[in-house]
Amino acid sequence: PATTNWMRYDALGLLLLHANLGANAQPLVVESCGGLVVAAAAERVGAEGTSGRVCAGHAGAHCNSLDITKLMNLSESARNCVVTAPLTALLEARERWKRGEDVDAAAAAEETALAAAREKALDAKRLKMEAEGEQTPLVPKERAEGWRSKRLATASPSVVAHLARPSEG
Repeated sequence: PATTNWMRYDALGLLLLHANLGANAQPLVVESCGGLVVAAAAERVGAEGTSGRVCAGHAGAHCNSLDITKLMNLSESARNCVVTAPLTALLEARERWKRGEDVDAAAAAEETALAAAREKALDAKRLKMEAEGEQTPLVPKERAEGWRSKRLATASPSVVAHLARPSEG
């Protein structure tokens, strides 16, 4: 109970009811209940075929513990609708929208730079492996059928820009 800050199931249900969560909703959830509220919101928002997204906001540089979200048996669509984003990035994007800047173009440029940095790091790793004489190629691991990732996605700059739009609340 301490990991969920002693949140009772009836309080969680009442919270979700008053939040009016349903398909295609895009709530910003800031909580300290180990991911319980995020997981419950994702289960409601992340129905198959909907475009809802749950943003788990956090105040620091790193996300709070969302261990309960990882432990729950969420469907693939519910798990994919959860992203984490720092509140500072959301507020900065909202301020840029208010000033009339082209936030989408800036986000696309930032994503291009991030992709180039990832590619450069991967090339450096390949060169290091070749220099050390390792012959194992960098390929994704084979996963057993039915395997699902427990990792929650971090919001990309374009997702942050989309969530911070004035039309999104």
